[in-house]
Amino acid sequence: MPADVAQDGDRWQQQWQRAADEFAAADPGRSVLLQGGGATAQVGADTPRPGASVLKLFVAIAAHQAGAAGRLDLDATTAIDDLPPSRWPSVLTSLRGDHRFTTAELAGLMLATSDNRIADHLVMRLGFDAVNRVAAGIGCHSTRLAAGRRPRPAGPGQRHHCGRLRDRTRRHLAARGVGTAARCDALQPVQLADPGTAAR
Repeated sequence: MPADVAQDGDRWQQQWQRAADEFAAADPGRSVLLQGGGATAQVGADTPRPGASVLKLFVAIAAHQAGAAGRLDLDATTAIDDLPPSRWPSVLTSLRGDHRFTTAELAGLMLATSDNRIADHLVMRLGFDAVNRVAAGIGCHSTRLAAGRRPRPAGPGQRHHCGRLRDRTRRHLAARGVGTAARCDALQPVQLADPGTAAR
């Protein structure tokens, strides 16, 4: 971060915005967000985008919060064969189906390997509301995880994630303990295949 951003904010603002515009190159599929030293430059930072696996962070936090509150037994074990299926590759397929993990281990493994089967399992155990409360607690008050239908339905175990670059920046900062978001607008609804009756 240049040291003189605060002293010459307008010049840096213009340079950052020019760089953001050049990178985006009027491509509707690109989003850019540059922030620091009181300067911000953005292109499409609030445009809904595929969120990939960033929502798994909220799921893991929700699991540990539920465990601390006594609503979820983090020491309880689940066999791999009891986890929902997924069309995506999973490290779990390299293990025996009767191998068991504690809930805490599953949450950690989900983050370490970005495993969709575990994410679906935990969301079904926690419920959407618990995950959404974590998002709101970080400052993403319009961020939400929801079941629903999309124009191209997901196959078994496939989840849709859609979010905004501004939201992802806030989540990554919160995950690193840099601070909470003062404002974090709107992750669009995501779909979890066959969410079932989630325990609350």
